[in-house]
Amino acid sequence: SPLPAELIIRNAESRTASGGLANIPVKQALPDNGEARITLKTALMVDGKKVTLSDRQQAEDVVITVTGAQKLVELRT
Repeated sequence: SPLPAELIIRNAESRTASGGLANIPVKQALPDNGEARITLKTALMVDGKKVTLSDRQQAEDVVITVTGAQKLVELRT
């Protein structure tokens, strides 16, 4: 089956980091009306090679563009 052209991380935002990486803070609602956050320093791997991460904000989500993938797409933190 074809690999995705985009990856979506829900309830997140993105900040550019050095080396083609992105810092992606992800938030989750807690039962007491609070909020938990974690920031992931993220790299995009396409077919085993690190590529520059290209993303955009879409409402509450981060959309990461994937180009040229033939076998494997990974997000590494």
